[in-house]
Amino acid sequence: MGDEALFRTVNEEAGARAAPAASGFSAAVRYAGEATAALGEVAQQLTFLEQTEHLHDRPDARDAREAAGRVIEDRLETAGTALWEAADSLHAASTTVSPPSSRLRAALTRTTNPAHKAMSAASAAPTAQAAPAVRNPRGR
Repeated sequence: MGDEALFRTVNEEAGARAAPAASGFSAAVRYAGEATAALGEVAQQLTFLEQTEHLHDRPDARDAREAAGRVIEDRLETAGTALWEAADSLHAASTTVSPPSSRLRAALTRTTNPAHKAMSAASAAPTAQAAPAVRNPRGR
């Protein structure tokens, strides 16, 4: 993605579309990093659960294992949200470089998937500028 953003920045034909596309690519990289960090923590918690399997009868170990399960659930949710945000950012960047066809916009408005309906609203305006997605604050 970095090479593509650099190419578009130095390519004179890209013109005014380069900055919003680069911004979208940059935001996607940040969100991908957040997802990676969250999944790394999931891996650590899964390792902990595997290493403490033989202690599941002890009350202190049971509490720690339950806490690990809650951390896993939270981090998976964080990773999922970050990946959706990365996808949204890349989608917004792609529409500034190459606006979606009217056929694609029509298909997106007919979908029953709520996530795709939200994306179709962003795609409906072919001149939309890519901007970093608005983020919901999450506790860490």
